[in-house]
Amino acid sequence: MTPFKRLVALSLLRSLITTFAFAVPAGAHADLGNGTASRLLTDDGIQAIHAGMKASEVLELIGVPLRKVRFERTATTAWDYRLKDSWGYRAEFSVIVDDNGIVVGRISVRQDP
Repeated sequence: MTPFKRLVALSLLRSLITTFAFAVPAGAHADLGNGTASRLLTDDGIQAIHAGMKASEVLELIGVPLRKVRFERTATTAWDYRLKDSWGYRAEFSVIVDDNGIVVGRISVRQDP
């Protein structure tokens, strides 16, 4: 498979996953298939997340992430959550955690146009 075809396939797969992930109503819990659940967050729910926090504190505040994505080059892992922002848009909120279990960043990206 060419690099371009692989990129297109991965983009389509991510779109499908995102579409199904947001099928859970606001405030509901989604079964992650491993006996845990992740809830749909709001802007208010993520305001307390900041660089320097321990990963365990993040888990206490907003729960188990929908998925984790590892970045070997930076030795970090993105913890991805679903978010409904204050304008009502669906978004993906990521908490970036280093190998020492410390939050080094965060980002929220809207999924709707």
